Amino acid sequence: MNADMPSFDVHQETGIMVQTTVQSAYSGLLQFKPAEPEKILGDLAEKWEVSPDGTVYTFHLLKGVKFHDGSTLTSEDVRYSVQRIIDPPRNIISTRRSTLAAIKEVTAPDPDTVTITLKYAQGSFLPMLAVGMIVVYPKKVVEAKGDMKTDIVGTGPFMYKDYSLGSFFEAKRNPNYFVKGLPYLDGLRFYVIRDDSTRLAAFRSGRVNLVDPTRADGLRPTQVQTIRKDMPEAVIVKYPALSSRWLDMVVTIPPFNDVRVRQAVSLAIDRQAAIKLLASGEADIGGVFVSGSDWATPEAELLKTPGYRQPKDADIAEAKRLLAEAGFPRGFKASILARASFSDDMAVLMKEQLARVGIQLELVVQDTTLFLTQLSKMAYPLVARPTALSLSDPDELSRYLVSTGGTNRLGFKNQEVDALFDKRSRAMDVSERRKIVRELEMKLIELAPVVVMFWQRGNVAHSPDLKNYFRGSIYNSNKYQDVWLAK
Repeated sequence: MNADMPSFDVHQETGIMVQTTVQSAYSGLLQFKPAEPEKILGDLAEKWEVSPDGTVYTFHLLKGVKFHDGSTLTSEDVRYSVQRIIDPPRNIISTRRSTLAAIKEVTAPDPDTVTITLKYAQGSFLPMLAVGMIVVYPKKVVEAKGDMKTDIVGTGPFMYKDYSLGSFFEAKRNPNYFVKGLPYLDGLRFYVIRDDSTRLAAFRSGRVNLVDPTRADGLRPTQVQTIRKDMPEAVIVKYPALSSRWLDMVVTIPPFNDVRVRQAVSLAIDRQAAIKLLASGEADIGGVFVSGSDWATPEAELLKTPGYRQPKDADIAEAKRLLAEAGFPRGFKASILARASFSDDMAVLMKEQLARVGIQLELVVQDTTLFLTQLSKMAYPLVARPTALSLSDPDELSRYLVSTGGTNRLGFKNQEVDALFDKRSRAMDVSERRKIVRELEMKLIELAPVVVMFWQRGNVAHSPDLKNYFRGSIYNSNKYQDVWLAK
């Protein structure tokens, strides 16, 4: 890890460190298969049925599953956990509330059955339920503690052992895991190593078997080149990062409440230069939705869109005109928040690029814990950050961009955008869904609450004796139950 964890509560934390470590202690109703990251498997659910109209899902649970404290899992624990996500108690943040907004009711008709009734049929419901954050907590523990920020009690393949702030997080094998024979490993240890070169040195020396699992895009392209040169025996794993570089514009802080200012920022940014400078050319230009996915606007069409065009002369001129029209003919000053080791390089580039239209930026670089705190408070008008998704489905982005989104840290509220997300979520015909998404993407580019710089490609490296390791979304493939060491 390159930072410490703000807390252990998987439901509340969006930080990659929490998801890639603590998830190994938990289970959900469903899960994605690590080797086939789009394929859904049962986890605590042994099987399930769907009503003919697609609105009622009945899940049958595995029997005899034990939590790490020895108590037996029941359907009430599942019902309580899902309910906590869709209707969180006071002072509890639910990062996945909007992605499960289609849920009308969750019931536990008997100890081994959970029924989820939807308000309407939703084509993306099962994938949304399978993401790694939708884990099941023991109801009694949560009610007694108030949250799971300092406790880890799950049914997953590994159990909490120790955490030393600034040093390491450690988990041990769960001897009572409900999947017979798993996990293979005796335990997991994640080291907190903030410096890139020190992490690579730990990998070279054999101190760690897997390097950089806690960045959405994994290793930087230059690091991959170094490993290939110095450690030809190492295994480089390419994966769909589902991660982009975002420039947030908090619309509640002037002058970013003016759409003309936001449009000017979007026009001024040279996305192609960002790919070259920040990703060594190893990234893909794209809009709001995952580049290259079935839902994304084709690149050829994007390159004709203002903000994406080359050369930049016309966009720069239009940006200056919009700023003057908004009352800033000479530009203005603003601060930009960046996350150390994640997006500080992006903030530097933003400072250079926006200066061309008169916007003078002051850089504020903070470590992960402070960064996430300030991000939640919407304390700065501009935020340079990586954004990672659990899956490519556009409904996944609703949590960032709809008015009630659990991770909407932009203050952005637009009825038309909300209506398009809702309409798309309800549409069952794929061609209709694509048409809605195309309209939605163009609307978001026009309103510009965020500027998507590019979509990243993922790489991690592991030692040759680490076997059966697969990397999907950083939010999903974190149980390590099938991984083993050839020693």
